[in-house]
Amino acid sequence: MALLHVTPETDAAQTLLRTRDDRRIAEVLAPLGVRFESWETGRVDRDASDAALIDAYRPEIEAFNSDGRNRKAETITVRLDETNQEWVEDVLASREKYFNEHTHSEDEIWFFADGGACFYIRAEGKVHILVAGDGNLLSLPAGTRHWFDMGLRPDYRAIRLYLTSEGFDGQFTGNKIANGFPYVEDVVREDTATAG
Repeated sequence: MALLHVTPETDAAQTLLRTRDDRRIAEVLAPLGVRFESWETGRVDRDASDAALIDAYRPEIEAFNSDGRNRKAETITVRLDETNQEWVEDVLASREKYFNEHTHSEDEIWFFADGGACFYIRAEGKVHILVAGDGNLLSLPAGTRHWFDMGLRPDYRAIRLYLTSEGFDGQFTGNKIANGFPYVEDVVREDTATAG
């Protein structure tokens, strides 16, 4: 289940909106050019091959490409392995790198078959913090200022759609705005605290 938390870009402690309603999330993000959808999950098991995962979502991928842009599909699998020190170091390095504002020269498109990650979208004087989860599709238009957090204990499988590998490479803005915002664990923890 997705979570959208919106704050002013100048005050991460102030909540403008917080919702877990997929329809409301899509409505809020649409004016920013951000596409958010929920696709059916459970079509393949967790350990299915990459080809099987892509085939299971072929109709949605083809519908997404109906705009005439023939995007490629690839899978990205990050499975929790805290016993592997190299894996832990890679996770920390990746988190440190992408928890900085950046843009891409093409649309950034993710579908999470299981698990998820957090995207911080900066637009119109606000930061839209989206915790995407099982079945969520997110498409950020090229040039969208954002940063990304997969958490300290990442465990997800996703399909990424792209035109070129080079277009997916991030161009970092040099703006340190992310330093003033919470990591995904703290964003989600707030829900846990209010529920308990």
